[in-house]
Amino acid sequence: MMFGSAFGKWTAAMPSMRCPLAMLAIGLALIVGESKAANTQAAIAVVESSIDQLDAIIASGRPSSEISDGIESLFKENLDAVYMARAVLGPPWRTATASQRAAFTRVFRRYLAEKYSRYFRKFNGATYTVRSARTTRNENSYEVVTTMHVQNKEPTRVYWHLFETKHGPKIRNLIVDEWNLLALEKTVLRNLLRHYNGNLNSLIRVLPRRYEDR
Repeated sequence: MMFGSAFGKWTAAMPSMRCPLAMLAIGLALIVGESKAANTQAAIAVVESSIDQLDAIIASGRPSSEISDGIESLFKENLDAVYMARAVLGPPWRTATASQRAAFTRVFRRYLAEKYSRYFRKFNGATYTVRSARTTRNENSYEVVTTMHVQNKEPTRVYWHLFETKHGPKIRNLIVDEWNLLALEKTVLRNLLRHYNGNLNSLIRVLPRRYEDR
């Protein structure tokens, strides 16, 4: 009985012994939560910076080629072009040499700048609001939702998908209403590659000129 009494007193003290562990768990949860919030804010900053720079480039009144140059520089800074190039190319990426991958990534980024400089002009002078920002599949993936407001037009919802890299969050995809950039370019470029009988070097040669000076 004396043993039972002593054991009861010892177990009664257990909650106080567990408190430091509980406090540590709470502290870690708060740190993780703050880290996620900070990363989400970094993703929002990339989106806001991209919109502001795009607006400034398009409103500059410079020739089309210079506007494309400006957008390409922006893409170098904020786009995860390697991921996007790999995604749109698909299986041929796995068999491509390192030099082919680098060349395709470079011309693909220029192709996007040439092609979408025309599309982005519809948002010239637009204002925007950030509607939401959240992590998606894991703590390294983000979705930022903005609404673009163009005078005398219906607001346009834009979904920005970003991924955390060693250089900070980078844009991997855009969904504008029902239009998905990455899905569209997968279809376009894989069809174009088939047109050249799967010859990646031919695609690399022609891609930079596909929208040039149109």
